[in-house]
Amino acid sequence: MARSSGSKKRGGKKKGASASGDGLFTPEQQRDILGVGLLALSLFVALALVRPSWFGTGAAESFPSGNLVGPLGTFVREILHGAVGAASPLAPVLLALSGLRTAGWLEKFTTLRILAFTGGLALLLPIGFAVCFGPGAGGWIGRAVAEPLVGSIGGLGATILE
Repeated sequence: MARSSGSKKRGGKKKGASASGDGLFTPEQQRDILGVGLLALSLFVALALVRPSWFGTGAAESFPSGNLVGPLGTFVREILHGAVGAASPLAPVLLALSGLRTAGWLEKFTTLRILAFTGGLALLLPIGFAVCFGPGAGGWIGRAVAEPLVGSIGGLGATILE
């Protein structure tokens, strides 16, 4: 097979090819696209957690599925509430931070500190909610940890430890 020398740049790469070799997007563009996608997902999850009834009866009637983003939003809300209970609003925060970092719009050190703090809250708040307000408030994570904790050291001890 003969190669045409007109379609190659110096160094053997084809014209218009990205560094990853797929020819469509550069690695920087891929990171930007992924970052914007994660930000869009965080907005979707945040809207899924908002109940239309919070805006009055007119708004609740405008969304017959009971969710601002439809039946899929209801499913996402139920999954999040089932997993982490009242700490579910931290999910869009984690997604947004991940998107900002992936796209390179936040510094690594800053992002890691905020993610560690928010992730810690996402793990500890369900346990605290389950201890203080009952197993349903903390979702699956709260029930899995709070029930044995309360059973072994009591409600006051679990609250102090938490």
